Order: sequence, then structure tokens, then C-alpha cells
Amino acid sequence: AEYMGDSVRFVPSLVCSFKMSSSPEGISSVQDGYTQKSLRCRKFASSREGIPKSYTENTAKEELVLEHVEEFERQFGRVYGYGRELLIRPKNECNVIKFICTTIRPTQLAFLDLYSYKSCSKFLADFLTYETLEPPTKFPAFIPSPASVLEWQAGDCFDFAIALCSLLVGCGYDAYCVTGKAPLYITKRDQTKMECPYVNGDAETPSSYVPHQTKPSVDKSDFVIPKRANLVSAFQTKMKLEEKQKAENAAKQATVEEDDYVEFEPVDPLHGQRLHAWVLLRAGKREISEPMFVEPSTGVSYPIEKAPYLQIDAVWNHQNYWVNVQNNKKVSDLSFDFSDSHNWEYVMLEGLGSRKSDDHGDGEQEDDDIIHENEKNAHEDQLLDMPPSWSRKLAVDRDAYQLKCPSGEKTILYKKAKVDRYAEHMQIDGLVLRVTLYRDIRRTIPKEIREYYSRRKDKLLRRFRFPTEGIILEQFDEGRPSHLKELVEVEGQKREMKFYTSRLDGLVRREDVIGQKIVEEFQSRDDHLIYRSVSMVQGNRNAGSKQYTIQSGSLGDLAIRKMTQKFSRNKDKDADKDIAKLTFYVSEGSIRIDYHYNEGSITAAVTRYSKDGSNALVKQSNPFAPEPQESIVYETQLKMMQQEKDCYMQIRDAEREAVEEMQNRRREEETIANARAMSQPAGSQNPLLEKTIYDIAREKAKEGSQKKQEEDEAGEEAAGVVDYLSPFLAQYGNRKLNKAEALAAKDSCLSALKDRLLERANIIQKRLEEENSLLAKKQLAFSRRGDNVDKAEEEEHERYFTEAMFRIKILEQRLARHEETALQKYAELDAKLRNDPRLVATLQR
Repeated sequence: AEYMGDSVRFVPSLVCSFKMSSSPEGISSVQDGYTQKSLRCRKFASSREGIPKSYTENTAKEELVLEHVEEFERQFGRVYGYGRELLIRPKNECNVIKFICTTIRPTQLAFLDLYSYKSCSKFLADFLTYETLEPPTKFPAFIPSPASVLEWQAGDCFDFAIALCSLLVGCGYDAYCVTGKAPLYITKRDQTKMECPYVNGDAETPSSYVPHQTKPSVDKSDFVIPKRANLVSAFQTKMKLEEKQKAENAAKQATVEEDDYVEFEPVDPLHGQRLHAWVLLRAGKREISEPMFVEPSTGVSYPIEKAPYLQIDAVWNHQNYWVNVQNNKKVSDLSFDFSDSHNWEYVMLEGLGSRKSDDHGDGEQEDDDIIHENEKNAHEDQLLDMPPSWSRKLAVDRDAYQLKCPSGEKTILYKKAKVDRYAEHMQIDGLVLRVTLYRDIRRTIPKEIREYYSRRKDKLLRRFRFPTEGIILEQFDEGRPSHLKELVEVEGQKREMKFYTSRLDGLVRREDVIGQKIVEEFQSRDDHLIYRSVSMVQGNRNAGSKQYTIQSGSLGDLAIRKMTQKFSRNKDKDADKDIAKLTFYVSEGSIRIDYHYNEGSITAAVTRYSKDGSNALVKQSNPFAPEPQESIVYETQLKMMQQEKDCYMQIRDAEREAVEEMQNRRREEETIANARAMSQPAGSQNPLLEKTIYDIAREKAKEGSQKKQEEDEAGEEAAGVVDYLSPFLAQYGNRKLNKAEALAAKDSCLSALKDRLLERANIIQKRLEEENSLLAKKQLAFSRRGDNVDKAEEEEHERYFTEAMFRIKILEQRLARHEETALQKYAELDAKLRNDPRLVATLQR
């Protein structure tokens, strides 16, 4: 070793690597327990089928690198002590020692959604089943290839980190695996104390429903008189703020007192000793501007200064391995400049001899450059470079990718929240995500439920429910016949609909305050209508006309008190003749017309008519303008009375359409409920969901292969019809057969068919007996273990039992069908032989 200040540099050497232990001899302290991971590795190694050669043996270059790594560990132990453990040379799934840097296999998967670090880490956290380290203070006995981890869909923190690092490096990120110490909740993937990322992370998700406030449209070009400022007492404002703060503190204290025992956690006796692995992203590539950590088990990213990790021991990627020698420093205070030899010790020697001396004069510079270049070339010839990765290329099946999780569904608990994730087409209603927010830490009182859907035929995208407030908000994609965009229902109080701008009538919003008022808003209409409302009264009141009523569900017929229409400015008309607001006072029997303001005017024309024929009240914007003629006023009055009837008919039609839309929504939900009760199949065959282009392509390919198979079978049967007697007539040549020869040929043909049918039946029966025997053995072995079965083994046994019963059922059905068709085939062949002209001698007496 060559000492340089506080650091040490190692001379390349040729010795094998091992995990640092408490003794100079380097005996591994890892105990090979019978964990799920070790069982998977043993099973993989015992199969010996399709295992690449790189898994079972090392190349000459790998052996040289392993020798160099062992020398590094030996010298590192002499300098820094042998008590420090490093994971440099673990065993792979075939029990072969490998340099851990060569385990990383940079790969970019064939899915565009996995090109960013956020989506990639989230996918891997859901796709793999997380297993804790056993024991938590020791390195795992095996570090399998990331390709095997993706195939098994399970692994510990080291498997997660290596798989994620392989994918991120393949996508162009400067990613590294990190090993060190982490708190208990990180190593256990306990997210119950973390804030739910879906609370404020989704911009399209409303945290609470805010009712729409109807505001009159204001033309900025109009002159507006400034309102007088309200005088507010500073003392009263201060007192209100103090009272509000006291109320909030009291509510918060009540919540804390209620859940205090739930939040209490005992002291972890292994705090600061629990091993963990995660991923480091350094700045400089892709969109990364600042270094950050990514927790592969959850997919959460942390800035360096806010990371929850306690200690970093080593960092590695597919090119090198660095050991942290920055003692007694927090993670947030560490320097991640791996070229600094005072902070990081590296294993592989790279780029030595690149410095040039500046101590010589100008006359000696050229000779020194030549000597330095020769030394550099000779040194590079002796450098040991990194061998390629021994792992297979990472791959994820498209069907497995669509499932997202091993079982197609996953539940994550957060602080006062629960998240349920489902694969597309796994749920009968197309549900892919449900986020439930609770009022208490024990998650017993739901405050808000958010549901996200995919590819529903009714175009439902999201549903937000507020149980305590009785509010349901639904959002739809484009494509519904009514162009509905959003539906909000406040139980027993109001209903609000928003529409896409593709409607022919220009309706964009409709609000129904049940039993009181209906408001409709429009845009881009030829008649410049922008607003329409109707006010109703309940009960047997004198107010309201019997002529104009509207049906309101359980409230019955309600009398209309007032109808209002508002219009935008029509530049083709004079302001005095362009109606701005038209109000029909049905209960009073009058009509009021408000016109638009003229440019530069502070008054507008107003006209009021009475239905009983009394004189109309006309107020013009210009007091010096002549009075309108009575004939014109009377003609306008008749026109407005007709427009009142038209407005009433439009309101009734709009109400009928709204009722039909609500009935359609109820029928759609009832159809889904009935399908769930009848246990209709989910997946791509679900009639309630739209098929993707991949499902359609797969179905077409399947239909094509089935059609080709049927054609091939039909051709074989046709060929068999011609030649079924030829093997038994070959010995007689082309001459005519006598009766004995014909009977012998017939019996031989029937006997051959009988033997063939019996042989096929025996084959099916044998396979059925083997499946039953194997299932019985599995059941017996599982029952003997009793309570010593963990959840993963139980799930694996249930999965095997389901698959075995499926195979047994198929074999039983195939055997029963074979027994039914065997007699039929025998009778058909017998009939053909009796009618065959070549065996006509059998009919002679």
C-alpha cells in the first residue's frame, strides 16, 4: 500500500475477493439461512436447464478481477481495521463468487413509460415483492442477477437496488448502488408514518370539493365605479385570528390525545446497525440537476440533505466500487466526488498517469512528454479493466408488465391514508387506483375516497367521494352522448353538471339546487345566450303560476316563480336594442328587459311590461331621445310573451335531458353491480371495458392460429379418409380379395383403431394419475409443516393448488370426451368398411 496523506492507494494485485469479516483471514460472517431467497437460488441452481455459462463459472478476466479485489480488501483491512464489513464478492444464485460490480446489467426495457427515473422506480417497487433481510444486520448469502430477480418478482433491498440501478443506467442516468445503514421503518418498508404522495401530488385530484360560485360576467371594457373600502378594526381582526388559532390547536390536541398511543414506538435495539441498499443519482445526465437518493422498495426520491438514511458504507456501479472513508459524517454532509481519494477508496484503477509534471523548464518539456507517454502506454497495458456483466439481459413480459404487481393488486398504508392499486382490466369496473383518506391515524373514519378508472365504456375517469359530507364528484372523458365532463352531487341538496364544449347547444354548466333554482351557462351560441336560470317555489303557495310548472323528482310539480336569460354583447346591434338581461316574473305577471350599455354611458335602457295589458314602463339610456311608438312597444311586448313560452319549453327540455342523464348513470352503475354479483370475467374479455389495441391484436393472432390449426387438422382428416385401408391391403397388391382376405383386412383395420384409442386413453389416464399423486404429496408436505408456514409460502402453495386443480380438471374432461368419442369413431369406421367397395367380399355368403 502507498500512503498519501490520510488516504491509501492500492497497487493492483491478483488475489480473490471476499466479504470483510472480524478476522484478518476474512471468513464470511453471513449465515446461509433458509430464507425465501436462498430457496429460490437453490431451486434455480438445481434446475440446470437453460442456465447461461456465465452463471456457473468465471472467465479468466473475472478470476483476475476477483484476485485483485481480495488484495484490495486485505490492504483495506490493514489500514482501516478488519471489523468493517464490505459486500464486494457475493455468491450468485448458482453459488459462484462474482464481483458485485459485474452483477449490474445496464438495460433499457421496451416500455416508454419506464424511461424516467420516477416511473421506473415506482414500477419496480410495485412489480417486485419486498423481503426484509434476515438477520437485518448481515449481508444476504446470495446476490442473484437482476434478470432472475425480475423473473422471480421478489427480492430484498440489495436485489431491488441492483435491478433499479441496471434499469436507470440503461436509460442514461448516472446511477449507483449504495449500501449502508437505515432506520427500522425504511428497512421494513413501513410507510404508515409517511404522508400519502397522492394527497397533494396529483394536480387533477381535488383535496376537497368547493361548490361553484355563480358570478356575473364583467366586461373589462366597461366603466366600473370603485367600491368604497371597508373599514376593519385591527384589534378585532387580531382577536378573531387568536380565537381561530385556539380552536385549531384544541382540535389538533384532541386528535393527538386520541391517537397518542398509536404513534408511540419503542426504541429500536438495532438502530444504526440495520443494513440497507438504495440508489444514488448524481447530477449531470438526463434531467438530474442535483444529486438525490431513490428508495427502490417504495419508489420515493429524497434530496441528499433530507434523506432518512443513517450511514453510507460503499457505493458501486457497473464500472467501479468506492468505499466511504469519511468518518463521523452525516449522510447530508458527505462529499460524493468519487475522484477525491481522501474521501473515497476505489477498487479498480482507472486513468492513472494522466498528470504531467510542471517542474521542468521549457527546454526539457518535450523530452519529458515523450518519456511520460511511453510510461503511460506501458502502464495502461498492465491495467486490469472491468469485465462485462455476467447477468442476462433484463426482460419483463408484456403480460406481467400490464399486471404491475405479482398478483395484479397491491395495498399500501400511509399516515391517515390507504392506497389500493390494481392492474388494468383486473377489476370488473375498470378500477386501477383507490386512495382513501382518513380522519384518524388508525384509519377507521374515512374522510375522502378517490377512485381512478381506465378504459370504461361509460368514459368514467375519476370518482371522489366525501362520505361525511354526502358529496360525490365524477369526472368523465370525452365521448359520452351528452358530452358530460363532470358530475357533482350533494345528497338531497344540489346537483352540478359540467360539459365539454363540443355540445351543439353550447351548454357548459348546469347547476340544480333541488327544489329552489336551476342555473345553466352557455358559450359560443348564435343567439348570444350565456345564462339561463329558473326559480321555483314549493308547496301550495299563492305565488307562482299554474301554467308554468316543472317536475322535480320526489318533490313533485313545482311552480315557477321567475325565469332569467342573459346575453352577451352583439356588436351588430345598437346597445339600446341589444338585450343584456331578460327576466320573466311569472308570479307577478311581468317582464323586464335590461339592455347593454352604450360606449361611454353610465346608464342603460330598461323596459318593463305587464301581462294584464297596462302601460309599459320604458326607460331609455338617453333622456333626450324621443319616446318609442306605442305600436312598437306593443309589438315588442307580444314578442317577449312568446319568448317567455319558448324559454319555458327550453327549460323543460333541459330538465328532461338532465333526468335522462342521471337515469343513464344509475343504469350504468347497476349493470356493473349486477356483473360483479354474477362474477363475470374481468380482463380483456370484460364487456364493460374497452379493449386496447394490444388486446385486439392478440385476439386476431389467436384467431388466425386457431383457424390455421383447424385447416391443418381438416387436411389431415381428409388425407386419412383416403388412406385408412392402404396399410392393410398392401400385402394383397391390386387383385380382388376373397371373403377371408377381406374379413382379415377389416378386422386388422378395426383392431388398429381400437389399439390406438386405448393407447390414447391410457396416456391421458396416466397423466391424470401423476397429477393427482403429485398434488397429494404437495398437500401432505404442506400440512405436515403446520403453523411453520409464512405468508409467501402459503400464497405459493395456493397458486400451485389452483394450477394443479386446473390441469386435473382439464385431463378429466379430456378423458371423458375421449371415452364418448371412441365408440363413435369405432362405429363410423365399421360403417365405412362395410360400404367400402374393396371389401365387398365380406358381404358374400
